[in-house]
Amino acid sequence: MERIGKSGGGLCLAGAGFLWGWSFLFFFSSQAASSISLSFLTNDVLYLGSTLVAALLAVRVFWNEYDVRQLRTVGNAAFALMLAGSVLLAISMVARDSGFYAMAGKIVAGPGQGLSWIAWTTVLSRFDIECAERSFLQWIPILVGVVLASTLGNWVSVFPPQLFNSVLMVLLPVASWVFFCRALSLSSEPKRKDASVAAAEGKGDDVKSIVWLFANLSFALAVIMVVWAAFLFQHQVSVEQVKVVFSLGAFVALPIVWFALRVTRRLAPSSLYRWAVPIMVFAVVLDFIAPAAYVWCTCLCLSVVSVGFEGMYHLVFIYVSKRFSQRAMLAASLGVVATTVGGMIGSTVWAACFSHASSADAGKILLVALFVLVLCWSCAPRFGGVLGLNGGGVEGEASSQNSPPVEKKCELAANAYGLTPREREVLFLLAQGRSRAFIREALFISKGTVDTHVHHIYSKMGIGSKDELVKMVLDGEDIIAS
Repeated sequence: MERIGKSGGGLCLAGAGFLWGWSFLFFFSSQAASSISLSFLTNDVLYLGSTLVAALLAVRVFWNEYDVRQLRTVGNAAFALMLAGSVLLAISMVARDSGFYAMAGKIVAGPGQGLSWIAWTTVLSRFDIECAERSFLQWIPILVGVVLASTLGNWVSVFPPQLFNSVLMVLLPVASWVFFCRALSLSSEPKRKDASVAAAEGKGDDVKSIVWLFANLSFALAVIMVVWAAFLFQHQVSVEQVKVVFSLGAFVALPIVWFALRVTRRLAPSSLYRWAVPIMVFAVVLDFIAPAAYVWCTCLCLSVVSVGFEGMYHLVFIYVSKRFSQRAMLAASLGVVATTVGGMIGSTVWAACFSHASSADAGKILLVALFVLVLCWSCAPRFGGVLGLNGGGVEGEASSQNSPPVEKKCELAANAYGLTPREREVLFLLAQGRSRAFIREALFISKGTVDTHVHHIYSKMGIGSKDELVKMVLDGEDIIAS
């Protein structure tokens, strides 16, 4: 775990950012066409449909426990499919042909991207949750770099835009796969659970809660896709300019995401909507007040919501996969099913609206979409059981390893230094050598709360490190008792 802890926040775990960047490049190229035509009916449905089929097959295959060989095989297969699909899409972009090569590329790349997310979600769930969160924060700068790089062909005459974007689409899967292989080699096997816990995992109320959680996120993603399509259709803005504003929005989303991870016990849909809905409301208000004057402000708000929401629901999938460590690939597969269904619903709804809507009606569509998003917020799971680690998880594991002498010594120390009940719990885990990430998961509290408790414990005991604490508690029983 020492090696994992040091490397967990490194670039290797941030490699999923290249996959994320690829998906947004595909999104922008798709939206550029579907906002002014019904190309979805002939092209995008093939991409989303093939992705959904692959995800459903993964659910069937990984219904039970998985092993590292299966994870490596999925990662390699996903890379091969994404690379082949990207090459076909690159040929279609260079040749400016939206026929055979474009359709074949989408059919092949779709399953590749879906399996890639399954592989990445699973491998990230094998690290400490704080390692995954640090790497997730690095995804956003990578995404910004990828999106801005895709605009270079339009600003630098040396590079033909189609050729430059084609090369980028091919290189991103390669970079993602290289970092995935590195991350997999550094990951640790999930700990085996008690037989009764393993038998209960994935059954009963937990499964129902997870299905409802993923369904809720699926509908929210559909709403965000409809909002984006309606915005582009109404204003007919340049997609290349949208990319620049989108990159700025991603930078704005970064501190919001960091703050959310800092103060929440465990990121859940209710906390996603808490900040996403107000920003969405502001965007719709701007769009109605003066759409011509504030078009880029509206675009900026939509970018913040899109980047923050999509990125953080990927993090929610990692939480769920970590909670069900022995069946992490099943949880990750269900997450891809949810996002794909959301994409299909959003694209289908917009294609239907497009047939009967005008530019003036796009604003009304924004209002309806906002209402649905608020409805999703009201129905979002607000409990901690799914995303926490209770009921036989880490907390149970910690309790099973406690020895009475350690507990007694911690109690003596807590009484001697006047620690609060929660500080006593933190002290108990620190005395066992537990990391702050472990304490956060075991007690289901935020990173900032853990840091505060540790600071108070150190101040009251007059020490400055965990080593001093362990030495004082375990070796100083006589002094404490006196």
